Amino acid sequence: PAFFRRLRLWSSSALILFSVWLQAQTVSSTPTLSDGVYQISHLAELLLVSENSSTTASFELTADIDASSTQHWDYNDDDGDGDRYNDANDATTLAGNNEGWPPISTLDGAFKGSFNGNGYTISNLTIRGGNAFSGFFGQISNAISNTTQREIKNLTLGNLNINLSVSAAPPRSAGGLAGEVASDYHTIKNIIVSASNIQGNVPLGGLVGVYTGSQ
Repeated sequence: PAFFRRLRLWSSSALILFSVWLQAQTVSSTPTLSDGVYQISHLAELLLVSENSSTTASFELTADIDASSTQHWDYNDDDGDGDRYNDANDATTLAGNNEGWPPISTLDGAFKGSFNGNGYTISNLTIRGGNAFSGFFGQISNAISNTTQREIKNLTLGNLNINLSVSAAPPRSAGGLAGEVASDYHTIKNIIVSASNIQGNVPLGGLVGVYTGSQ
């Protein structure tokens, strides 16, 4: 009986450790499309937006998202499987560069779509990489058709940790929502950035690092 109790205890501990490992390693997944809007409910779906950031599509949150695991992420695909954030060292800060969340626009060009937070919160994003523009979004730019109005709205970003310290020449900037807004055709409203740490040796803003639109 004592042996089986120890076996059950070991099995439970192993399951907990395996569960934590899975949570820390993230592979992007495709969100559900409903009435032309992609529904995002967890971090893996949010990552897909970053990996396809130049899209003009529309997205909305359907749940709060805890992005704590981004503190371990680095931009290298160490195992060569095509996914950057499911490597062994993406589960711990003890290895890798730990650049954190890739701001939407880092991997695939400036964001040109719409994003509705629906009143939900994305919390605990970490960004340490030397991106040109750092924030939840890196750069927000005009849609393909400059007559198309887009919205980014109803979103709370909580407990962000952004550190953009670079030696490269400008332009570089960081903000909680976006490093740069270079669009005259995006309406940004009802955005809250709370309890966050945004620092660096570049132009900084609680909401937006710099605005370079014409209006």
